[in-house]
Amino acid sequence: MRNWIKFVMRTLGQNEDNAESLINAYRETRKDEGSLSAQKVLDTFLTDFEFHISAIRTAEAQSMQNPNTYMYLFTWPSSFMDGIFGSFHTLEIFFVFGMLDDPNWSKFSDTSEEAKKLSEKIMDSWIAFARTGNPSHSGIPEWPQYDTEKRSTMILGKEIKVVEDPYGKERVAWDGIM
Repeated sequence: MRNWIKFVMRTLGQNEDNAESLINAYRETRKDEGSLSAQKVLDTFLTDFEFHISAIRTAEAQSMQNPNTYMYLFTWPSSFMDGIFGSFHTLEIFFVFGMLDDPNWSKFSDTSEEAKKLSEKIMDSWIAFARTGNPSHSGIPEWPQYDTEKRSTMILGKEIKVVEDPYGKERVAWDGIM
């Protein structure tokens, strides 16, 4: 794990010491989740490297030009292979388009009533955003605009809630890298 992260740091033109800073940030931020295995640290690093940090940087830039910027973090775990993949990239698409029961995709999502309720709320948010430019609606907490001060992010998962700067220590550890 450590060698892989150091390799990525080198490909980004970064000092390998940044790998240790990131690993420490992950272990510190997620200590409430119990002991993080090397695999979990690597999975989290790769998710941030490929998706999460880029999404944050895009939201930062967008919010400086247009305050009508919103951020979410989808946390519903996939039921596929007993959930070993957690909430993987694009899983929310099944929820956005109400495809939980689709026979081609249902093995990746979840067909429980709880999942269907979440899907309805997410679809309502996307509809509200398309209509008004604001994803808030009566079925969810007020969805605040994203800015670089509060970094308000809607968590869409088993619980729907707004969190300010989720995994902020990890985000800060990436500053200057990506």
